[in-house]
Amino acid sequence: MAYPYTSRTEIEQELPTQKIIQLCDDERSVNNDLGTLAQAEIDNSAITARIDRIIARVNGEVDAYCRKRFLPPIEDENGDTPAMIVNLATDLAVYWLHMRRKSEMDVPEQIRRMYEDAIDALKGIMAGKVDPGVDPQPAKSSAVKAEFATAAEYVEGTSAFTRETL
Repeated sequence: MAYPYTSRTEIEQELPTQKIIQLCDDERSVNNDLGTLAQAEIDNSAITARIDRIIARVNGEVDAYCRKRFLPPIEDENGDTPAMIVNLATDLAVYWLHMRRKSEMDVPEQIRRMYEDAIDALKGIMAGKVDPGVDPQPAKSSAVKAEFATAAEYVEGTSAFTRETL
């Protein structure tokens, strides 16, 4: 799995379909007995947009923490997202789905703990203390700076500028 780091399928493995519908169906237009998220999304396309926004938010959150050590998207040599990143992203998505409906004080303790653990793990990845299962890659900006630093060499007795070109 490449970008995005989580998906509807991953989220459905963590939350019952009815719960996802409850958290995303602001209009209360979907029959909760439908059984599948796909059918609910057909009945109310706003559910799709809301889940997509949560997934985009999670991608940004993961990238923000990991950007110092990894070029987004974080993937292995086969183009797959490491399982640890998928799991962390899914935990973040579950939390943000709950936050759509409730204040932080009303989010179930287990969900809040999952979120806090995921953030701690992302901070550990950023600090180099947690290995997500892929080799770190330098950020593009540091690679560019290094290229400029090595390209400019001083040769004694020469100058890029003369009195005429200044």
